Amino acid sequence: MEKEFTWGILIPIYLFLGGISGGIFIVSILADLSRKEAYQNIARFGAWIAPFPLLVGTLCLIFDLGRPLRFWHLLIYFNLTSVMSLGVIFLNIFGVLSTAYAFLWWADTTKMAKGFAEKFGSNLAGKLLNWIIKEGKIIRWPIGVIGLFAGAALGLYTGVLISACAFNPLWSTPLMPLLFHVSAVSTGMALLILVTYFFGSKDSEERHALGVLGLLDALLIGLEIFILGCVYLGWQIIAHIGAKAIGVFFTGGYYLWVWIGVVLIGLLIPFLLELYGFLPAYYRKVKNHKAMPAIIAAIGVLIGGFILRCVIIFAGQSV
Repeated sequence: MEKEFTWGILIPIYLFLGGISGGIFIVSILADLSRKEAYQNIARFGAWIAPFPLLVGTLCLIFDLGRPLRFWHLLIYFNLTSVMSLGVIFLNIFGVLSTAYAFLWWADTTKMAKGFAEKFGSNLAGKLLNWIIKEGKIIRWPIGVIGLFAGAALGLYTGVLISACAFNPLWSTPLMPLLFHVSAVSTGMALLILVTYFFGSKDSEERHALGVLGLLDALLIGLEIFILGCVYLGWQIIAHIGAKAIGVFFTGGYYLWVWIGVVLIGLLIPFLLELYGFLPAYYRKVKNHKAMPAIIAAIGVLIGGFILRCVIIFAGQSV
């Protein structure tokens, strides 16, 4: 008899997209705070993208609840002892900060914003927009600093939501929030690399910046592999309870998805391809820069990140 899952595919999608939003927001802010011209496209694209994955993911969560029209209750009734309620607080704070940050980048870098300012220049809205265009960085950087904490909180929350289920041996490991957070930053970085590759300026300095980003992602992948190893050892220590988790996750049940989808496609292959593709850009040897391996690596990270969340959610309901 097949086991019926309480949480379907919409929950992994929500966790995946929420993690991407948090990760890409963190990378965008750090690129902006570097104040280097080569990182400006990375910062701008990240700022514009960050609010939208979370928005789509939240819609998935709402429809998964079964009574989507009552979701607004969570937005106004807070229970500080509830992980779900704390998550909604993080979502609200992140949504406001990421939207404001995206708007400030839009006002600072687009002709459309300047056109609106000229059109409505005589009224209050036009004067305010003109001030934002001229002085927006004064506001943007403090919002960015606060946003770093909001992005980190969002990335960690997606793992805390799972690890709070103390009765479940697969989910209750204290390393789950860290695993989700590292994966969130890595997948956010991968998406930003793809977007910047296709829509950026393609000059040597920006390619060098992407080289730095790719090598940082390789470090994150190495950390992810280390965390997964620690999770395995942790399950080994807790005897028969951990054996159930290992049996579902690593050696049976979902093991092919883990070893092929997560470890091979999402971690090992991207790690090697990022070193091969990004090292020339990092050392400014742009003529020898390998774009295709770097693009394939970023796609692999995104695929592996999504499979990781699917396996954790579905395997956890099989224990």
